[in-house]
This record gives sequence, C-alpha cells and structure tokens, in this order.
Amino acid sequence: MFPYGKDPRSAETNDDGAENKEHARKDALSLLLSALKAKAKDKREDLTEEEEDAIILKEIKQVKKHWRAPPIWDIIEECEFKLKVLSEFAPKA
Repeated sequence: MFPYGKDPRSAETNDDGAENKEHARKDALSLLLSALKAKAKDKREDLTEEEEDAIILKEIKQVKKHWRAPPIWDIIEECEFKLKVLSEFAPKA
C-alpha cells in the first residue's frame, strides 16, 4: 500500500529505506525527463534554459497540486520526496 516505505504513521523503520528513496528519486527524475523530452519533441528543436526552467516549475506545481488532494499518506510521502528532487533542478531565484 505504501510504495516508498512503510506507513509514515508507523513507529517502525524500514530497513531498505535508502533503496526506496533511490527508487522514488529515479521515478521523479524520469517524470521530469519525460516532460522535457516531450516538449523538445513538440518544438522539434532543443529547449532553451528558460523553457527547461519553466517545465521544471510546471512539474513542481503539478506535484504540489496533487499533494494538496485529500490526505492519503502514501501520496503525501511520494509528493514530498518528488518536490525535494525536482527542487534540486529548479532555477535559483
């Protein structure tokens, strides 16, 4: 039921938490890469840095929107982690 570890409400720890986080990181980056590739394909040329930044920010916005949905613990945990990963690539203000 909780794809990236145990129920966050549980006091128990997950022995392969690092492995789960690495898998979640790969999922978030795969999502971002897919969005970047799709936009470049639609445009039929390489994206500018500004366009890449806009796509990253759009992905962050979508994750935040999903995060604010009714509290389902596994979704909240997944969204928090995706935000952390995607924010690493967001333009610095």
